Amino acid sequence: MDSWLIYKARTLKIPVIDVTELITIIHQTHNYPRKKKPFFEIERKRNLKLAGGFSRMCTLRDTDWV
Repeated sequence: MDSWLIYKARTLKIPVIDVTELITIIHQTHNYPRKKKPFFEIERKRNLKLAGGFSRMCTLRDTDWV
């Protein structure tokens, strides 16, 4: 799930519906070779801090309907 997508839809006043139990989503597996590098964790933590922490990130709990 992409928390940015939920955030963007909500900021644009577009209803967000969680249809998890009704559809199967196929997502491409990305090759991230840099995840194996030590700076990946530093970058991940920095991005999370810039986002305001987990409590400020949109999740499926932020949908308008299920």
